Amino acid sequence: MKKIIRILFIMLLPSFFVACSPSFVLQAAFEEGKILWNREYIQDVLEDPKVTPEDKKKLKAVLEAREFAKQIGLDPGESYTMYSKVDREILLWVVAGSKPTSFDFATWWFPFVGEVPYKGFFFQDDAEDEARSLKFTGYESYIREADAFSTLGWFNDPVLSTTLKHEESTIVNIVIHETLHRNIWIPDNVGFNESLANFVGLQGAIEFYYQKLEQISPENAQFSEWQNHLFLAENGKKQNFVLAQIVRQLYEELFTLYESDLCKPAKLKRRKEIFDSHIDPIRKINPDLSIFKTPNNAEIIQYYLYLQQIEDFDRLYTLCEKNWARFFAKIKEIQEKTEEDSEEDPFLLLGALVGREKVETAN
Repeated sequence: MKKIIRILFIMLLPSFFVACSPSFVLQAAFEEGKILWNREYIQDVLEDPKVTPEDKKKLKAVLEAREFAKQIGLDPGESYTMYSKVDREILLWVVAGSKPTSFDFATWWFPFVGEVPYKGFFFQDDAEDEARSLKFTGYESYIREADAFSTLGWFNDPVLSTTLKHEESTIVNIVIHETLHRNIWIPDNVGFNESLANFVGLQGAIEFYYQKLEQISPENAQFSEWQNHLFLAENGKKQNFVLAQIVRQLYEELFTLYESDLCKPAKLKRRKEIFDSHIDPIRKINPDLSIFKTPNNAEIIQYYLYLQQIEDFDRLYTLCEKNWARFFAKIKEIQEKTEEDSEEDPFLLLGALVGREKVETAN
């Protein structure tokens, strides 16, 4: 245990001086240390009679998703061979901030990751304190829950009990998504990294279930169950692409407004009108919509970063004849160009690959 915390402390030490207080770093090290210390091999957990049949199904899917990730060219290392029980329902609270009349968002710097437009906290009170600090400096804030994260290959990431509360196809998506982060991460380009992983997780989950269905006959008892998981995976991709279009249109209209010469009160009034014009149609379809309850740039930018140019990743995959090796080779070319020249915008490079000359980005 001491060794784990010592390693984390060394990893995070530079952030003392650029982004975090020592107490934040020590707390993060302690909480991550508990997660790593409590790991058990999934194979051992599967033999535990106290584990429910439903959780065993999901844990088997984790191992299978891990093998699928290897099939498509990703290296999971030893990640997702283990399970860790977390002593709470929510793993992290993630805070983001943005100015109300511009997409000038708050950023934090972390070693190996670079500059990111969000910061995670293991305790809700700490997240709310950070949100109040942002408000004091003129930012509006947004707090979201998270139940999984990647250490980008530094540790054997376990699947967490907080992740198992999801439906199986979502868990498969998460494993593939986080494995992508382990293999490809371009510092200071969170939007590209997250949108890429989002696409790969969504598409990967669909292909995962297609593959499973091809291996059994329709008479098999599991066929209808896997068919349902496939439907949910395909529907998840469709919903993400619809949301991506709405968020992009909202972002573009608001960006134009913020660049205008209107005074701040006029911008805020017009902002609400633009916001409602895009969100009201969704509210009519889904009155219980849990997102976009009020105009908030910090929330908009979070969704934008996870959905930015997601259609272009899909186009590139199609241009690569849906061959994952060719797709990842093109992504690696983008990564290498940004490593050679930090001024290169990976989204512009992606746009060029799919035949788009200019793409607005927000990294």
